[in-house]
Amino acid sequence: MLLSFLGSVSWLQFWIVFGIAALVWGVYVYKDVLLGKSPPEEEEQASKRIWSVQEVEKAPTVQQSLLNDDEAPVVDDEEQTDEEVEESDTEAEFEDGVFDDLEALAEKINEIFTNNVAVEDKEQLITLLKPEVSRFTSLNRLPFKVAIHNLIERQAQQNYNITLTKAETDTLWLA
Repeated sequence: MLLSFLGSVSWLQFWIVFGIAALVWGVYVYKDVLLGKSPPEEEEQASKRIWSVQEVEKAPTVQQSLLNDDEAPVVDDEEQTDEEVEESDTEAEFEDGVFDDLEALAEKINEIFTNNVAVEDKEQLITLLKPEVSRFTSLNRLPFKVAIHNLIERQAQQNYNITLTKAETDTLWLA
């Protein structure tokens, strides 16, 4: 039955059906271009994050050190009081401004590295970066410092072939 149907289809009919199917597929794939729609644009290029975060080993807590001494501490699992909740809400509001500072500092660091300033050694690079980094005292906390250190270390290696240590990048935060 199928064989008799295929025998009755001419090559002209086959190519007409194939051409129509290809045309329909092409219209479906390129419908946005044909209708004049442009793909959605990103809101801003500046909103793109330009730093990276590296996980750091945490120092053992007091509870962990007590557990290592074969003493099981008594842990109270009580809910937060209203005052503690209000404090955490205030900290969350404060964090929003910190992320703006983080973006501003990351942009400033990128400007320093992209201005094609001739940097010959680590000391000269640290001298260029120190005034900018030390201005942002709100970022002198571990998660933010790690992100900024990673950005500085990566940019220094890429642009000037200078390898900075953690101790050297820590000196940037001192005024």
